[in-house]
Amino acid sequence: FRALHLVLFEKLRIEASRRLDRELAPGEIFALGTASSAAVALATTPMDVARSRLMAQRTGSSQIYTGFVECMRQIAKTEGTRTLFRGALLRTLYIVPSSAIFYFVYQRTKRSMEPEASASAASAQLRHHHDNRNQIAALSSTTCTPRRAQRATSS
Repeated sequence: FRALHLVLFEKLRIEASRRLDRELAPGEIFALGTASSAAVALATTPMDVARSRLMAQRTGSSQIYTGFVECMRQIAKTEGTRTLFRGALLRTLYIVPSSAIFYFVYQRTKRSMEPEASASAASAQLRHHHDNRNQIAALSSTTCTPRRAQRATSS
């Protein structure tokens, strides 16, 4: 479940970031975590139902299911494929909030630990500050004349 979930989340994040041509905002990360966890929870519900059935059957007594795949086949054949998705809504509602929060925190932590990203952001801020100082200096030299120059020209 987690491996599939992480792969789907990262694929969605990379694709969204590429399409938007920017880093994703925290709310967008949260939304992707919600979407990916809902999709994976729904997709893996049949496996969860089969796992629960296998664990619930008693060992030693007459076994109903002999293996995982056979369990899923028998459930679909005797009870219908809809049974494999029994509890999907509740499972999704249980999984989605914690997974969305997890991926939000995961992405924020990952960004904060990237040395080149934080260093390049700091250097970009410094360049921006330096450019602003140069622009202010250029404006003040063209629009304001020093007092000595004003006195010399008025005398």
